Amino acid sequence: MTVGYFFCFVGPVAAGKSFLSRRLLERHGEELLLAISATSRDPRPKEVDGEHYFFLTRQQFMERVDSGEFFEWEETHGHLYGTPQQWIRRVTEENRHVLLDVDVRGAMTFFHKFPSQFKGILVLPPSISTLIERVKLRGGVSDEELLRRLETMKRELIDFEEAIDEGGFQFWISNKDRDKSEQEVEAIFQGQESQKNTDMVQARLELKRLTEEIWEYEL
Repeated sequence: MTVGYFFCFVGPVAAGKSFLSRRLLERHGEELLLAISATSRDPRPKEVDGEHYFFLTRQQFMERVDSGEFFEWEETHGHLYGTPQQWIRRVTEENRHVLLDVDVRGAMTFFHKFPSQFKGILVLPPSISTLIERVKLRGGVSDEELLRRLETMKRELIDFEEAIDEGGFQFWISNKDRDKSEQEVEAIFQGQESQKNTDMVQARLELKRLTEEIWEYEL
């Protein structure tokens, strides 16, 4: 019997997680299901309820937390995000592959519960300055908001390192070139990953370099 897996891209904001996830889904839509998360934040332009997220008010979200409808949930950037229980059943009962949309803490919740069925992929930017430029290109981000996100990134980089120590990430990608990163993701999905993408010692060195850069960064 085919075993279902949870695939999870984790990384800082604007590292390229959404792009890589979307491209993987486009190629393997019949094999891979996107676990649509619930969130308390407002929809962005062109986002559709039930397709990109289940958009809820904070009160509605917490009511679902109280009724046990989420496998895991976290507060990130001031908004609540959670994974509905239905996606767990798709993997554990139907042996389907599911693509998760969670932060590092949510990813570790899945890893600890389903260690043999979890494929954690850490996506890192080539530099903090590149990351900041990507965030700015999205538009609508004030300097105050950017500073808040930088503080969040500092904490996330620590969380990423701890996740590596616990074995939560089996793969990593330095997203310098989209085409190359796509190829690396495809190889991981097919079980043909290169040694480079499983070298978590090198991933730790990249995290150290990014951490040093973010503490020195000035707007």
